[in-house]
Amino acid sequence: MGVEIAPWQAPPASLLIGTGDLHLWRFRTDISARTADTLRQSLSADECARADRFINPRHQLRFIAARYRLRRTLAGYLKYLPASIVFTNSQQGKPSLGKEHRSDINFNLSHSGDWAVLAVTSGPDVGVDVEEIVVKDNVQPLTDYAFNEVEKTLFSAFPPARKQRGFYRLWTAKEARLKMLGIGLGEMKKEIMPGFGCFFVPAKGYVAAVAVTCQVARIIRYHDAMN
Repeated sequence: MGVEIAPWQAPPASLLIGTGDLHLWRFRTDISARTADTLRQSLSADECARADRFINPRHQLRFIAARYRLRRTLAGYLKYLPASIVFTNSQQGKPSLGKEHRSDINFNLSHSGDWAVLAVTSGPDVGVDVEEIVVKDNVQPLTDYAFNEVEKTLFSAFPPARKQRGFYRLWTAKEARLKMLGIGLGEMKKEIMPGFGCFFVPAKGYVAAVAVTCQVARIIRYHDAMN
């Protein structure tokens, strides 16, 4: 049975997610310093402190934009104000909604360059990763370190003209699986395949992958413009 995949669309006024649904969100993170000052008002003290630790101002702005959009999106599902969303972290550092929300919603956020992606489910653990495709002179040392034997074989099968994109596809898929499990690269003792996984392109020059612990029936994709 195939998975129903909707095109990118504007989000509805009222957000609902059903069992078996996977919602994928994309949004830009290139905001002005003035906009960032406004968005910071909805972030927690910890998030603001994390933002302040960025040395590169552009990276700081992207972080603030991504965290605000995460809050605003989840607030739409929970019918809360963005500033009222409470997060908690697992022992491995994977974020989730605080118990006070009494919600089955799971989520995962990733951002790279000027874009961020967010995956949302009702129940199953989920991981997502996005990468801006930046041409690298030599990715072989990274593949030797991070890829397992199957991934190395898949990478070697890509023709030279597709090596760069092939690397990013394999890398984002691996990162999505790790984030689904809430573990780091060195903690994966054996390869664990997700119940569902796929690639998607959030914007030109980017590649992304998502992994869910169980099969999904429908993927709804939302593009949310800043307002």
